[in-house]
Amino acid sequence: LITIGLFKKAVISDYISTTFVDQIFEVPTIHTGFENLMAVYAYALQIYCDYSGYSDMAIGIGLLMGYRLPLNVNAPYQAASIQEFWRRWHISLSTWLRDYLYIPLGGNRKGNVYRNLMITMVLGGLWHGAGWNFVLWGFYQGALLCIYRFGSKAFSSSSIKLFPNSWSTAKSLLSTVIFFIFTCYGWLLFRANSFEQIATFTQILFTDIGNLSLSMNKPTLAGLFGLPLLFVYEVIEYNSQSPTFYKKIPAIIRGIFYALLTTIMIMGMSNAPEQFIYFQF
Repeated sequence: LITIGLFKKAVISDYISTTFVDQIFEVPTIHTGFENLMAVYAYALQIYCDYSGYSDMAIGIGLLMGYRLPLNVNAPYQAASIQEFWRRWHISLSTWLRDYLYIPLGGNRKGNVYRNLMITMVLGGLWHGAGWNFVLWGFYQGALLCIYRFGSKAFSSSSIKLFPNSWSTAKSLLSTVIFFIFTCYGWLLFRANSFEQIATFTQILFTDIGNLSLSMNKPTLAGLFGLPLLFVYEVIEYNSQSPTFYKKIPAIIRGIFYALLTTIMIMGMSNAPEQFIYFQF
């Protein structure tokens, strides 16, 4: 777990940040619409690898000292809805918000449920820092939860079905893709330094997206080899529902896997490692 977490942070997150995301977010206007779009998607990958890597290392270090810390990030980008996303992303925070804010406000049973959701998520955004972008991000998350709740109730009471029952897999996949797009725009609000930057990014994404040129540096061999390994690991971890699933894998396969990770980590280590994103919160 410590090796996996360090790999996510040192190889993938730091590289994406220093060679791609930071450069485009610094001056988005000199880059094409496609580059801006890729920067938003890249930041989604950066913050995931940064925070899930941080959590993996914490769980691994805890195990070395005899503590069993709970799973905190559980394949959030496989979520098909905003509700499912918050059951998988930053589970410690979302659980705290539910138990100590949402339920005391009345939850689903007392008062206006949409008001309770909005207050909870706006305060959740404010928890990240005294910045208007965090408040806006919290408002955005609350709005998605309200829309999802309203839509779920409307369609559950309606006889209209968008997909036949036999198309459950296609429905789930389409929902996951669509929601991932909304999630990435939310990360733009989270990452932006000002309202002006949000407005600039949004305008470029909608007006210059047809320009498909990409002049930034291409991923290194470490990234090319590392991302498939990470994807396989995440899929297996999610299906096993356990952060210690690897104990069931034969030792020889684990040894090869760790050797590959260590080699790639040495290849991709940055000379100027980035601070963990969530350290500032």
